[in-house]
Parts: sequence; C-alpha cells; structure tokens
Amino acid sequence: MSAIEQSNIVRNLSFDYLKFIGMIGILIAHISSNKIILSIRSFDVNLLIILSAILATDTVHSDMTLCEIRTYIKKRILRLAVPTWIFITIYLLLNLVFRFADYNVVNIVRSYLFQDNSIGYVWIIYVYLIVAAMMPFMVRVDLINSRNNKLIFCLCVLCYIFLYMISDDYYYRVIVLYPIVYGMISAFAINWNGFSAKYKRIFLCSCTALFLCLAAFYYYRTGMMLSIDAFKYPPKLYYLTYTLAVSFALLEIFQKIKMGGIVTYYITFVCRHSLWFYLWHILMLQISYRISDNEWIRFLTVIVGSSLIIFAQEILVNKLADLEFNKKLLSIFKG
Repeated sequence: MSAIEQSNIVRNLSFDYLKFIGMIGILIAHISSNKIILSIRSFDVNLLIILSAILATDTVHSDMTLCEIRTYIKKRILRLAVPTWIFITIYLLLNLVFRFADYNVVNIVRSYLFQDNSIGYVWIIYVYLIVAAMMPFMVRVDLINSRNNKLIFCLCVLCYIFLYMISDDYYYRVIVLYPIVYGMISAFAINWNGFSAKYKRIFLCSCTALFLCLAAFYYYRTGMMLSIDAFKYPPKLYYLTYTLAVSFALLEIFQKIKMGGIVTYYITFVCRHSLWFYLWHILMLQISYRISDNEWIRFLTVIVGSSLIIFAQEILVNKLADLEFNKKLLSIFKG
C-alpha cells in the first residue's frame, strides 16, 4: 500500500471520528441540561459543516459546467431532503398512535420545510442544504493564493458582523444570515488544508484569544459566564470564535492519530448511515422520555436504539437489494 493510500485511509477515519463526535455533541444538546457541558459541546454543528465542506471537494471542482452544477445540487438536495421527508412522515404517523406531542398544521408544514417550530431538530437539514447549494461556488474561492479573494472574504466577515446586528427576525436570519455565515465557513474549510502550519496556528490562536476576550467582557458586564449557545442563532463572534477554534483544532489533531479496533468499526458504521442515525434519534428521544428522567439512561437509550434501527435498516436494504428491488428507492435508505 502506498503512502498516499495510507494517508487517505487515515484521513477518512479521522473524518469519521470527527463526524461521530459532532453527532454525539448534538445528541448531548438534545438531552443534557448541564450548562457547562452544553457550552463545551457547542462546536458540533460547525464541525459537521466543516467536514461536509471538505468531503464535498471529492466530488465538486472549480471548473464544473453549469449543467454539472445543476446535477450536483439536485442530487445533494434529494439525498438530504427525501430521506428526511420520509422520516417526518413515519414520525407523524407514529405520533397519531403514541401521541409524542400535539402538532398543528403549521408545525407539520414547517417540519417539511426544515424550519423551527416543527417536530424539532430538523433545522440542521436546512443548513446542510444551504452548504450543498453553495458548494460549487465556494470551491472556486481561493484563500491561499488570491489576494483579491482574501480581501473579499475579510469584507464579507465584516459585512456579516454588521448584518447580524440589524435584525433578530427569524426569516431574516435563515434567508440572509445563514447562507452568508455558513458559506464563509465552508469556503474557509475547503482552503484549510492548503494553509501553512504557521497560518493555521495564527488563526487558532487568534480565535482563542478573541473568544477569551469576549468571555471576559461578557463576564464583566453580567457577572457570569454566558452560554455559548445563546449566541448561536444567528452565529455571533462569541459563538464563532469558540466553535471554529475547537473544530479546526480537532481537525488537525485527529488527522495525526492512528485509529483502529472495534470502536472504529462501530464509528464508521454509524457514519455510513449518519443522516438516518440523526433522523432516528429524533424518534428515540421521544421514547427515551418515557423510559427515564435520568439523562445518562436517556442518552444510552438514544444511542443504542438509533444504532439498532440503522443496523436493522441496513440488513433489510441489503436483503431487498439481493431480490433486485428498486435501486433508486433503496439508495434513499442508505445514507
């Protein structure tokens, strides 16, 4: 095996580990009530966005034709949206029987649109759709060699800081602010591996220093350490500096760690089915509420239950594939 092939394997495993950490962080956010833990794990969404952007470079390139761009965006949207719509339908049908919660027409419609005030937890699909739609354009942003692009990127950062101070309206946030901030995070992530070690250290140290300064400022103003998640909707500097510093630091650390064993097998299995693992965890959360009030028991219930469901789902999909069932339909349940 060549050194390049070995490097790719290490990289892919490190990405699986990081994706798993991101998903576990989101699960913790949906279960834990500990403010310290909730702040520590608040990097999870940005970590997943960064990984999604870097991995997308395997299929997206800067010289794609308009037809190729349309095809890519269509495939990505369908791969994300269709499984989620199917899950939402299954969840709502089960809700008719088990009454997890009372949803009105507005809640249901907003669920299928991946918005807040829905069945809950599906807003991240909207963020992924934004990143997918912008990826063919973000991959053209060269922050390593182009001075003009660096300048434009810095101006976009300043513009975003100004824009999020204008309004806190929900639709303004999801239509204007989310595409800007997650587009910039994606563009920076795509360029990350091309940056020099010195530049990476400067970036990580700068983010850390700015975060600590903001934390000290808010502590001086309020007399308490403010929750990082309180600055997440939309992402503000206090949230961004912490989450980007942690996410990119983890990216550097895990690409230097050798991995293997049964834990790796489980993590890669979950990451092969990451979308469905996330979707089924929404159902398992409702089940966990009925099992125990203990957060550790609920956490284990969600993890084990979601894992067992995607394991059974994989077996069923493989069986149907052997029977030459509709391949396009089966592919929906593989991601």
